[in-house]
Amino acid sequence: MKNQLALSLFVIFSLLSISCKKEIGESLSNSTDNFKSGNCGSNVISDYNSIVTEHNLARTNAQVAESNRLVDVFHSKYRGINCKATIGFGLKKREITITNALVAGMKL
Repeated sequence: MKNQLALSLFVIFSLLSISCKKEIGESLSNSTDNFKSGNCGSNVISDYNSIVTEHNLARTNAQVAESNRLVDVFHSKYRGINCKATIGFGLKKREITITNALVAGMKL
């Protein structure tokens, strides 16, 4: 039980550390909603974090259904997504590319 709690807390804190890099000259609205190329906007990161959190904490049928619903909403909102985000922190910090295929693979 302690290991599950520790893992859950680690996942949550890792998700909270996901950040997006703001390019010079990028407008504020573009930095929050960008998802077609370059660095993911903050709204995209927030929506992605919601899916990852639901996915990792899903234990009941209702939680699985909610996780899958969020994936479907994400696909509708960000068709053709292909942007970069930084996940983790410290030595575990790395860059990922968020695509529709990546998110589709999170369906339970």
